[in-house]
Amino acid sequence: MSKLSKAITAHKTGQEFAGPATIHVASRWSDSTTWTTTAPDRLLEYRIGVSIERTMRISEVEVDASNGRVLTDAVDAVTRSIIEDVFGEFRTHFRAIEIAVYQQDYEAARQALHACESQMFTTEEHRS
Repeated sequence: MSKLSKAITAHKTGQEFAGPATIHVASRWSDSTTWTTTAPDRLLEYRIGVSIERTMRISEVEVDASNGRVLTDAVDAVTRSIIEDVFGEFRTHFRAIEIAVYQQDYEAARQALHACESQMFTTEEHRS
C-alpha cells in the first residue's frame, strides 16, 4: 500500500440532505471526492481525499527584487518535493525493473513490476 493511499481520510462535511437512498460519488483530481452515504431519507455527506501541500515563507523584498524568480524557484522546489513524496517510494521498484531488463531477466522484471503495481494500487480493506 502506497503512502498516498494511507494518507486518504474521510471527514463529515456536516451537510445533511433529505432524499432517496442513493450513493453519489463526485470525483475531482485536484480536490477530494465527495461521497454521500444513506440512511432512510437522510443523506450524510463525507469528503474523502488527501491533501498534499507545503508552506513556504518568502520575503516580499526578495520576490520583488528578483522579478518573481525567487517565487518561481520556490514553486519548482516544492513541486519536486511533492512529486518525490508521491512517487519516490517506487524508485527502488523502477531500478529493479531496469536492472532486470538490462540483464534480460524478464521473470525478475515481471516480478518487480508486479511488486510495484501491488504497492501502488493495493488499499487496506479495514482502516483503524
